[in-house]
Amino acid sequence: LAKGLVNQGSEILYKANATNIILQNGKAVGVKLSDGRQFYAKTIISNATRWDTFGKLLKKEDLPEEEKRFQKAYVKAPSFLSIHMAVKADVLPQDTDCHHFILEDDWKNLEKSYGSIFLSIPTVLDSSLAPEGNHILHIFTTSSIEDWEGLPRKDYEAKKELVAEKIIGRLEKTF
Repeated sequence: LAKGLVNQGSEILYKANATNIILQNGKAVGVKLSDGRQFYAKTIISNATRWDTFGKLLKKEDLPEEEKRFQKAYVKAPSFLSIHMAVKADVLPQDTDCHHFILEDDWKNLEKSYGSIFLSIPTVLDSSLAPEGNHILHIFTTSSIEDWEGLPRKDYEAKKELVAEKIIGRLEKTF
């Protein structure tokens, strides 16, 4: 993507810390960097998260109405436990979809730690992402950061292994 943009006349600045989005008539027209430089362009592309864009790069009074409504309604998840793993391709049914959401009990557990599981299997769309005969799984679930803070590394790793085994066990029952 970067190479294609440059080939089409774009300029990419690496390690450039943007501090503000410059607006004119409510439209993004440029960015200000931490070193004071300002850049203006017809199209502004950012890799900032929604939270950085609307929480840091734009002033609160400059937020679009749609974002103000979103922030009032949004319930932020406490944190996520993320598991990346590979499995033999034959453990998944042939018609497996790329994305899955698993909630075994009921909706009241949706926001509880480990209450819901999100699963992405990108290799069902592009098998070249993993060695032949394998799939990549990205599994994540809500988890409270307080459950992990202050743990010595050894205890943290042991706890993550135990929780991961339980999550994987739940997925095995689903598939």
